[in-house]
Amino acid sequence: MGFLFELDTPVIVALVVSFYVAAGGQLLHVLFLSTRRGARPFSLVKLYEVLLFVHLLLAAATANSVHSGYGVALFRLKAFSFPIESLLWIDAVAALLGLALAIAYRRPIMTSEIALMALITPPSIDMLGHLVPYLLIGDAAFFVFRVGAALTLDVRAGRRSVSRLSIIDSIRALPEGVICADDEGRILFMNESMRSCLTALGFAGDLAETRGVWDDLEEMANKAEGGADAVLPEGIRLEISPDETRLFMRDRVRLGHKEYRRMVAFDVTEEESINSDIERMNHFLDVANTELVAAVENAREVSRNEAILRMRSRVHDTVGQRLSILHRYLEDDDPDPEKLACVVDLARTVVEDLAEPDDIDAEGALRAIESSFSLVGIVISVEGPLPCRSEVAIAFVDVVREAATNAAKHGQAHRVDVSLGESPGYYTLSVQNDGAAARGEVHEGTGFPSMRRALARVGGTLSIVSTSPFTIEAQAPCAPLHEGEDQ
Repeated sequence: MGFLFELDTPVIVALVVSFYVAAGGQLLHVLFLSTRRGARPFSLVKLYEVLLFVHLLLAAATANSVHSGYGVALFRLKAFSFPIESLLWIDAVAALLGLALAIAYRRPIMTSEIALMALITPPSIDMLGHLVPYLLIGDAAFFVFRVGAALTLDVRAGRRSVSRLSIIDSIRALPEGVICADDEGRILFMNESMRSCLTALGFAGDLAETRGVWDDLEEMANKAEGGADAVLPEGIRLEISPDETRLFMRDRVRLGHKEYRRMVAFDVTEEESINSDIERMNHFLDVANTELVAAVENAREVSRNEAILRMRSRVHDTVGQRLSILHRYLEDDDPDPEKLACVVDLARTVVEDLAEPDDIDAEGALRAIESSFSLVGIVISVEGPLPCRSEVAIAFVDVVREAATNAAKHGQAHRVDVSLGESPGYYTLSVQNDGAAARGEVHEGTGFPSMRRALARVGGTLSIVSTSPFTIEAQAPCAPLHEGEDQ
């Protein structure tokens, strides 16, 4: 290898720089291979790349020896020096391993580097003689190109795939804070999110151990009055800032063959906001439920009052009718025994008639009214059919009953004319009697309100003409009212 010492100084300097740069790049390439996802701790490919790195170190040491002018190519290690020529047998091992890999993976492109490695062995160097300097220059040029191409491919592969380095980078960029420590509390890893959380809570930015951190966090949560801070079964919830809340949790995790302590800070700001909204909604629901219960109770009270009013009205209508008929019969100077028997039957059936039937026959009820008042000489003349709308027909019959009762009781009438009709969109009712006209203003007792309620249930109205003949007029819509529609 003595021919190397004949090279010019600029060439030697360029070789030294080239080999050191190539050796550094080859070391990075080996590290990239080791951090790839699924990479095995040991493989023949990785061994081959390590042997190439050793070859570049030997080449750099050779060029450096020539530049220093030792006269002999040496691999110097502090106080020790080794002749490089004997170490070049490592290149023979690399050439054999490269040949096996090229055959196994069918990669003929490796032929050039395998041939180069075979030439840089002691027997080949002795055979080349004065051509050795050119061999060294070719070796530097080839590996600068090879290492540059390998690093380019490594960078592209790193961008497209997940490696161990990219996994570490992703953990560092996690929004959740993560910290790992050994059993003595020494921190092995802490990402920026956790560091930011702890710093905001008053811990040192260069925290080196985790002993006492959990107890301090628990004390902070216990001292807080209200707010989001709390010690929960699952962890410690702390308000980092007005816009950020974290839930600190701890456990143990196995990394490699050893267990470590891990603490994670989850961002629960959104969950806390949702919980606050749920609490407010639950409060509103409780208030609404209380108001609903009160409304239901009021509805029940109204229903009870309505039932009482309906019963009072029914008692008034039924009993009033019977009493009016009985009173008129008793005033008759020539009572008829047959009519007396009918009047007695009407009096006996008062209680039974008070029970409101499920299905009222309006037509039959109107005929019964005509028949009952005929017993005491009151003729009820009906002109026109009852409304087709059954509830309106029943309300009109109630009005006729009450009007006939009032005519018999207060007007001493002998005839009641009932006129049923229909105008655009409305059923109409008119009831007149030939009794005495009202003296002064008509005072409404129980009867008229009863008639008004019966009509109001079907959306109808009632009006009174107190002049002679005394007339009651009513109307109700042909179509049923919808819920919420004004009557």
